[in-house]
Amino acid sequence: MKCYVALAALVASASASKVLESLNGADRSELEQQLTKWKTLYGPIAQQNGFTPESAMSVDQHTDMELLRFHETVQAVEQAKKDNPLAQFDAMNQFALLNDAEFKQVLVQSFGNQTFNAPPLAAEAVGAADADWSSHKCNPPVKNQGQCGSCWAFSTVGTVEAAHCLATGTLLDLSEQQVVSCSTNGGSMGCNGGFPPSAIDYMQQGVCLQQDWPYAGQTGSCNKNCQKQQLSIGKTIQTSGESSLQNALTKQPVTVVVEAGNAVWRNYKGGVVTQCPGARSDHAVIAVGFGSSTGQYFKIKNSWGAQWGENGYIYLQRGVGGKGMCNVAEGVSYPELKGSSPNPPQPSSYTPSPSSKNPTPKPQPTSFRPVPSTPQPYPSTRNPLPTAPTPSSSKPSPTRKPSPSTPNPLPTAPVPSSSSPVPTPTDDDCGDWDDDDDDDDDNGGDVPAPTSRSPTPPSPSTPSSYKPTPTPPKPFPTRKPSPSSRSPLPTAPTPSSQSPLPT
Repeated sequence: MKCYVALAALVASASASKVLESLNGADRSELEQQLTKWKTLYGPIAQQNGFTPESAMSVDQHTDMELLRFHETVQAVEQAKKDNPLAQFDAMNQFALLNDAEFKQVLVQSFGNQTFNAPPLAAEAVGAADADWSSHKCNPPVKNQGQCGSCWAFSTVGTVEAAHCLATGTLLDLSEQQVVSCSTNGGSMGCNGGFPPSAIDYMQQGVCLQQDWPYAGQTGSCNKNCQKQQLSIGKTIQTSGESSLQNALTKQPVTVVVEAGNAVWRNYKGGVVTQCPGARSDHAVIAVGFGSSTGQYFKIKNSWGAQWGENGYIYLQRGVGGKGMCNVAEGVSYPELKGSSPNPPQPSSYTPSPSSKNPTPKPQPTSFRPVPSTPQPYPSTRNPLPTAPTPSSSKPSPTRKPSPSTPNPLPTAPVPSSSSPVPTPTDDDCGDWDDDDDDDDDNGGDVPAPTSRSPTPPSPSTPSSYKPTPTPPKPFPTRKPSPSSRSPLPTAPTPSSQSPLPT
């Protein structure tokens, strides 16, 4: 047996070398660069989930076998793009170093020889033109089942969590591991596959929380000591057909089976899948909505992690009849809701598009206000400038001094002349003008207050006898005018309203 394995490995290595020799120098160099990038981005998660061949997985050195597998994935991506013009595909995913047989083996364990033959439900009018539960508070986050063939447990646990939340308003994080290890209904065999309707039947008796029984990625043994949560769910319903699936989605998310062991699912990145190779269902997922913004589609949540597809989701064409695209309508199962069903949420503004994986956010206006090109008076939120004192023919008495009962010390910094130029404002990350708080503004911050503020003197009872200083401006005289004739001092240096704002 060991000789056979060694011989097979030798033949595979020789085949890989022959294929790689057919590449020219530029193509091989580009392939090596892409593989280096893949090992950096997806190598760790691929190794964690067991999706890498036996190799040293050196980032800088690649074996011929690794290069061959990655080369085959790149070729499969190009073919998927031709077959599905409304979707996007990329070799940058955790499955890139698995060959077709290995990838299918991971999925084929999920069901064994189970078949789905539930009849469609009685026809009923569809209550909504579209629905999308992915943004609802009762939609659990995307999870990753790893290499264990436990999709049947992940899809049914997610569907039951949503149904319980819609009935009670509380979203629980239930243990997939309990279902994998303990549910043997209908021939379920842990990581070797299971039957979704039977798993829903099993959960009628209650399920432990994820924190009490975390997921281990293997079948394990059944632990009956954890505290089970009693769930508000009804009987298990099974159906088939696109119309029945669409009707069910107007009430709640549901479990569906699909044919996913192909390059389309393996390398999917976004958009609507319109052609799906294969015929046999081998994977269980959660249908969360339907719409028609870019053609008719069903929206599906997978259990391969949020790095796969569109943040863990895939769009499948709707309206093809029969079992549906990728068999999405072949086997539909879900727990009956207890109580009335809420109105289905409408799809978000995002539209699956072949042009990009994620929508480009609409640019928002910033708070910055550009400086006007034409001179304008400098805006101020402070007290208005004092009015110019009225000239008087009488000369001020040189011997008069301010009353000692109402001292008014001058500010420590000299008050600028009314003809002094306004400092050029400095832009920062905000868009408002100077104010009275300590936050940065467009002029580099608030104007600092004088170190010593003077109380506002009383309003003059008689016309002022003070004459304004003639041009050119001179410093204030040493003598102090009477408080009855002085104008109120500004609380901070205030530029003249006649000086234009520098552009």
